[in-house]
Amino acid sequence: MKILILILLCLLVLRFFVVLPWNRLLRKKITLSPDTKKRASQRKAIIVLGSGGHTTEMLNLLTGIDLAQFTPRHYILSETDKISETKGHNFEESRGQNNSVFHRIPRSREVLQSYSSSIFTTIKSIFACIKLVITIRPDVVLTNGPGTGFPVCVAAWFLKFFWNRNLRIIFIESFCRVTSMSLTGKLLYYTPIADGIVVQWPELERKYPMSQNLGQLV
Repeated sequence: MKILILILLCLLVLRFFVVLPWNRLLRKKITLSPDTKKRASQRKAIIVLGSGGHTTEMLNLLTGIDLAQFTPRHYILSETDKISETKGHNFEESRGQNNSVFHRIPRSREVLQSYSSSIFTTIKSIFACIKLVITIRPDVVLTNGPGTGFPVCVAAWFLKFFWNRNLRIIFIESFCRVTSMSLTGKLLYYTPIADGIVVQWPELERKYPMSQNLGQLV
């Protein structure tokens, strides 16, 4: 029995190193194209929408992406967000796209909520995301900093660890972050979750050397 447990632990450790974000650790160029043999019509993307400026910024980012390579596109937003879904639908219609699905999850942290109490709401959100991510089985997860994005990325990492090592998790820091990262950005930067950390200012890249500055994207 002990030998079996030891073998299992060794396999889990090996798997952990296999799914490490080597692109980021080795500072290789970040691409959104998933490392998969699936046809474009079979690839699925999760796109996280945050309230307020995060959603506007994300939709602006998407204008530079060939959305046709991801079908369908799954948008995730918090259950208390009243505006982002409308913006998302309007964006899809403006691009002549109609193959998108919108999902709501419990919000990990409300505005002005204490960090201590947000631990429990974040855990609740993560469990909701795990079920959703397993159902979707995306090839790419794209987020740009809202608190909603962290539980989604954690859930996606579990899917990557146990199922699809080719899944790519990309975090793009908000344009307004010039000298320091957001809390979501720091959490993803200092953990082996995201495959790519994109910043939009050289000051941030110098401060966080495992990120990549792709210039102003919005």
